[in-house]
Amino acid sequence: MRFFLRCSVLCALLVLSAPGASALEITGVSPSPLISGEMGQITGGPFDPADVVVLLNDEAQVIQVAQESQVLFQVDAELPLGVALLKVESGGDSVELEVAISAPPPTIGSVSPQPVVMGESANIVGSNFEAVIGVMLNGVECEVTAKTDVQMAFIVPLDAGVLGTATLTLSTPAWSSETDIQVKAPTPSVDSLSPNPVRQGDLLTIGGTLIPASLAVSVGDQDAEIFSSAQGEIVVQVPDELVPGPAQVIVHLGDVASEPVGPLHVESASSKRPRITRVAPSNLVQGGSLWLFGEEMDSVEWASEGLELSDCDDKACMVTPLGEDLGQLRGAIGGSEGTDIFTVQVLADTLVVPQLTSVEPNPAFRGQTLTLRGEGLHQVNAVFVGGAEQTIDYVDVDVVEVTLAADTPMGAERVMVAGGSGSNPLMVTVLEPLSSPEPDVLQDTSHEDGDTGEGSDLTDTAHEDDGPEIDGADVPTSGGSKSSGGCQGSTAPGSLLLSLALLAFLRRRWVI
Repeated sequence: MRFFLRCSVLCALLVLSAPGASALEITGVSPSPLISGEMGQITGGPFDPADVVVLLNDEAQVIQVAQESQVLFQVDAELPLGVALLKVESGGDSVELEVAISAPPPTIGSVSPQPVVMGESANIVGSNFEAVIGVMLNGVECEVTAKTDVQMAFIVPLDAGVLGTATLTLSTPAWSSETDIQVKAPTPSVDSLSPNPVRQGDLLTIGGTLIPASLAVSVGDQDAEIFSSAQGEIVVQVPDELVPGPAQVIVHLGDVASEPVGPLHVESASSKRPRITRVAPSNLVQGGSLWLFGEEMDSVEWASEGLELSDCDDKACMVTPLGEDLGQLRGAIGGSEGTDIFTVQVLADTLVVPQLTSVEPNPAFRGQTLTLRGEGLHQVNAVFVGGAEQTIDYVDVDVVEVTLAADTPMGAERVMVAGGSGSNPLMVTVLEPLSSPEPDVLQDTSHEDGDTGEGSDLTDTAHEDDGPEIDGADVPTSGGSKSSGGCQGSTAPGSLLLSLALLAFLRRRWVI
């Protein structure tokens, strides 16, 4: 009995460890999801090639190839799309797995016209379009206007991001297909001009079928500088030199151009219009402020979107960009008297804002060394006094020295510096240097009074009358005594100048 039990246990262990007794399993199904009407593959096993059945939602599928570790089968095209239960039976065992069934991926055969035109319709020919739920060009959504299983029509978006070579993508819930096509811009057209009339130098908004590409704008016979551009809108500055009167506006895109639109009534700029002549710094570190120098800056009332305006006087205004964009920044300032625009480069760097605390001497003369003290001055590369740029003589972390230029405006003026950012302003009084009086007063006077006698001089004249009097008083001579003989001795410089002036006065009276 004991021997029989041992044999039974041993036989059971041998049966459990036999190769043919392994549990049936599925290790993978591809593709995922399964494609309706196309081939599917199941890996796992062990499968009995002579005894294997594949079912989807309890419906048997046609097996193409059966091996011990994989089975290839055809997915029935009549099965509903979505989630399905996959079941494999083999060798008296079975295993189940939840899978998904999708429509076949779309196939792009051709796209017309070539190139497609922004804002216009384009056609796609191919197959399996029925399940397509999205059409995109470089990630920009396109409007689908018609669709069958083999053909589709869509509108090419008016977006500069699709201009040139663009990737066309067709998407289904499970798949996507891509191909590259060429996209060109449409011929520009203009349907609005605002404001009208407009002054020289002011901003003009042009609306129409326009894209922010490589556009150029002419107003009258002159090119206009583009301030900003967006889909359907361009903002330009009316040229300063444009002759007042009616003008036509044309938008150019490469070799094509819009029809002329107008008339745009151009008026003369105000004499009080702000005009920017210098921007400092020209390379602004992100987070800093800049100074705009120019004329009539005290008429500035606003700055364009994204700019904070402060500290304006007749020669300068400070602006601070509020955004975080890097690269070229275009801004505008203006008021009721007019507008002007500027450009600055915004850089990503360590921001050091220079701070001025003192200026000496104050007052200071033109041509004199001006010493500016403060903090963070080691990056300073420009100094301005009264809007006039100065030559820098010395720079250190807490001091900057300049020589006041001869053209520096006189009076109470603001001084500021710039490096990666503009500084706070301080006041300094600028004076004209003191000049010495001309000593040759008498000779100039003698020529003015018409004394043409050769060899005539003041000494001879003084000797002629030997001590003239004014109101009964004797007039001192150059010798310092009453007039009784010629020039005698010497005198102090102040007395000499006074004597010479009096002699010139007397000589003028005698000549007359």
